Amino acid sequence: MGELAAACEKRGLGFFLYYSYGADWRHPYFLSNDVGVPCSRPEYPVDDPAYRYAREEDFQHYLRFVDNQLRELLCNYGSVAGVWFDLVSPCYYRPDLSRSPRSTSRYASCSLRHSFRSSRVSRAMRISCLKK
Repeated sequence: MGELAAACEKRGLGFFLYYSYGADWRHPYFLSNDVGVPCSRPEYPVDDPAYRYAREEDFQHYLRFVDNQLRELLCNYGSVAGVWFDLVSPCYYRPDLSRSPRSTSRYASCSLRHSFRSSRVSRAMRISCLKK
């Protein structure tokens, strides 16, 4: 990432990021196919032993992971021109799972609350990084 960000800056190009948070087949706490979100995981004959998702509350581990990754991307590589958040299917199929225990009703009416939450987190992190 650092090399790409430096090359963009050197050439006067905006450094844009792509972040797919709606499909992470390797994270141990990403959603199970059993929660009503198609293709959350590949259909392996035997579940990956590293997969630890057991309850819907476990998805909060993944959301914290997303926040930490966004913090790294937005604070460690200079100026970021934009972020494309892709794959919001969990938000369509199960919007209730994207709410953080700390969230309030401001997200409740939005079927894409995870993407809005990530956008807000991204803006807040970027502002915080710029102040340092």
